[in-house]
Amino acid sequence: MLGFMLAALAVIASISNTELLKAMQRTGHYDDLLNTVFVGCVSFLLVALCGFALLFGAPAHPYFVSAIFGAHVAALVSLLDIGRKFRLVLINLDWNPPSTGP
Repeated sequence: MLGFMLAALAVIASISNTELLKAMQRTGHYDDLLNTVFVGCVSFLLVALCGFALLFGAPAHPYFVSAIFGAHVAALVSLLDIGRKFRLVLINLDWNPPSTGP
């Protein structure tokens, strides 16, 4: 999931010259989208690190397992929010820009 979110950031960077992204930058929605993706990336990185900790012998203490479960829930909720925001961006993206010349 972390890789998919990074790929989504690459898609946003590739459409940076559109009117939609310029409007999003003016209104602050672009920063909000980037912050949401950053939080999602950090959440999934935390989940991966916790998985590696268990894989390499960290004791499965009930508090640690609860923290891992909480990290998974936070990552999935973050993923849903990111998906919703990307859907709004893609719906409002103008795929046929008006021509500027004759």
